Amino acid sequence: MAEHDVDLFDVCKNNFAHLESIFSSPPFLKPSIDLMDDQKVVKLCIDDIDIDEPLCVSSSSEMMGKNDTKDRGTERERLFEGASTDSQPELRTANEIKAKYRKEDVSAVAARAKDKLIQRQEKLERLDERTAELQSGAENFASMASELAKQMEKRKWWNV
Repeated sequence: MAEHDVDLFDVCKNNFAHLESIFSSPPFLKPSIDLMDDQKVVKLCIDDIDIDEPLCVSSSSEMMGKNDTKDRGTERERLFEGASTDSQPELRTANEIKAKYRKEDVSAVAARAKDKLIQRQEKLERLDERTAELQSGAENFASMASELAKQMEKRKWWNV
C-alpha cells in the first residue's frame, strides 16, 4: 500500500513538462541542430540535378502472375467476340461525316440562320394578318352592338 501513496499530480507534472516546450512553437520553425553557423547553406535548383540512370517504371502488368495473363486472354476474347482482327479504316464522304457529327462550315450555319429568319418573318406576317382580321371583326361586333343598343333604347322591355 505504501507503493501507491505517490502523488499522481507531481508524477504527471514531471513526466509531461517537456511537452510544453514541444507544442509551444509551430512545427518546422525551429532551427535544425545539425546546421551550425559555420556551415554554408546550399540552395538546390531542379535544373542542377543530373540523372544518369534510366527511368525504371514497373507496371502492374509485370506484377501479374501466369493465371492473370490467362484470365486476361480469355477476357480479351470475350470482349472482342465477333470482331475482325484485320479492320481497316473505312473512307466516308463529307455528307456522311456531317450527318453523323452535325458539324457544318460557317457558310452553312449562316444560311441556316437566314432561313430561320425568313421563316420567322413569314410567321410574323401571318400573325399580323390574323391580328388585323380579328381587329376588324371586333370593330364590326362593336358597331352592331351599339346599333342594337340604340334600337333597344326606343323599345320598352315589355314590347320585346
